[in-house]
Amino acid sequence: MQVGSVSGVDYRYQAAAKRQVSHTDAYSGAVTAAAAEREGTFLGSAAVPQEGQSAVYGLRAVLLGRSTFEKPIVQVISNLNGKKEVFDIDISQVDPKNATRMEMFALCSFADSDSAGPGTRSPFRSFKILEICEETAKQGGSMGQADASESKWEQFKTEKLDWIERTEHVCDIANTSTDPKALDLFSKGKKLQGMFEKYSDMASSVADGISVKYMNVIDGYVCSMPNSGISFYYTPSTGELDCVDNTSPKEGRTILWSKEISEEDYERCFALFGRYQGERTWEYRYEAYLGHEDFWDMLLNHEFDAEALEGANKQLTDKQLFEKLFRNCPETVKEAWENAMMETGNVFPADEDGKVTYFSELYKQIFANAIKGNAYEVLGNTEEDAIEFARRAIDRLSDAGGYNYNTQHMREREMRFYKVFMNNLTK
Repeated sequence: MQVGSVSGVDYRYQAAAKRQVSHTDAYSGAVTAAAAEREGTFLGSAAVPQEGQSAVYGLRAVLLGRSTFEKPIVQVISNLNGKKEVFDIDISQVDPKNATRMEMFALCSFADSDSAGPGTRSPFRSFKILEICEETAKQGGSMGQADASESKWEQFKTEKLDWIERTEHVCDIANTSTDPKALDLFSKGKKLQGMFEKYSDMASSVADGISVKYMNVIDGYVCSMPNSGISFYYTPSTGELDCVDNTSPKEGRTILWSKEISEEDYERCFALFGRYQGERTWEYRYEAYLGHEDFWDMLLNHEFDAEALEGANKQLTDKQLFEKLFRNCPETVKEAWENAMMETGNVFPADEDGKVTYFSELYKQIFANAIKGNAYEVLGNTEEDAIEFARRAIDRLSDAGGYNYNTQHMREREMRFYKVFMNNLTK
């Protein structure tokens, strides 16, 4: 995409304010000059223009191993002109309303990673989209003139800008255009705005001295789960926990469901957002369950505790799960099930780490039974029992409310599976 080539867009608004920070406080707050590189997970790279030269590779971002859920640290390493500079950036203190380009590079790289997600969910990296918005705003006269006495690299490190305001300017203007490139930029800009909202809230909380737990932000953000496409927001003043659809194209938050929970229950919920190091990346252990309102109903009704939850999770990830599921069933039930799987495909997936990726109606029943100590007694002992289970599952799956597109798509596939399964048993 050619930066700034958005025809038919008339930029007529006042240049937004910006400020240059002094060299003495340029690295206060979120940024600390580091003595050396440290081990971590590579997040992304970027280039900074050099005077008299075309843009060349200059930066890379790495998520340090010492990062915590409440304090992710991204290390930015520069090798411009062969000179290495290393900076540690505390993502919890980066405020998109008042941040340098280097801070935003670290923030966007982190937001695009599997460790945080979902970024902008675009083939373009979020920082690249931000650069396009900045360049477009410059051409429209909204950015003012940079200090000519500062090099591009110094501006990159020290110039504080309101990125939320700039992105809003570009979106407002691009949205009135009929040019496809302008409309594409509008769509990408809106996704940036959604991402900025979360991290701006986080920075405000840190500045106010409010404890941030598991990416928790006062009056809002708890965490974002990229694989399931949902986020959680908590409002302490009302005790309301919202499950939000990250995949929705609508403006603002699309709330899938809400729960009013006590402060005590909220403290209990922290364990649900814990992560572990999987084979490929950091994973949320219970991500597949958390988007389902009935799981939360069981939790808030104190039907299980942390120990029982872990035990039920192990039952679902047991490699012999399906062997145990059919041990009391007639052979005809097993055959009908296997034939349905061949026709519809696997609707009970787990990833390479053995983690449940979709909380199916079957898994829900196994989970509920595991809490009571009879995990695999789901399909009963007769063909009639198995058919009755499938009918009940279809009834529950017919309710589309409270699920985002990705989950609803899987629910539709699972419903088709049970219909084929019953048809195989009733032939």
